[in-house]
Amino acid sequence: MIVESAITVVQRWLESKQEGKRLLGVAVSRERKRKELFLPLVAMISHSTSAFEQYQALLAVEGIARKLAEAEQSQLGRLQDNGGDVTE
Repeated sequence: MIVESAITVVQRWLESKQEGKRLLGVAVSRERKRKELFLPLVAMISHSTSAFEQYQALLAVEGIARKLAEAEQSQLGRLQDNGGDVTE
């Protein structure tokens, strides 16, 4: 028996033709802030069926983008701590 990952389920919800499933996917995306959901959310924003749906997806993307930025800043900090030249 193959078990789907939670991320796969949420991605499927985001791509659903049913508004309720899409909004459920957005709600989970806003809570979990997983980078794997970034592209499906961007696609959803481009093809949203309502301003509400688009706004909620934008909030989810904003939360994920902040998380990605923090991860990149952390990586930069590690390079600086290790004596790496980050200006090149």
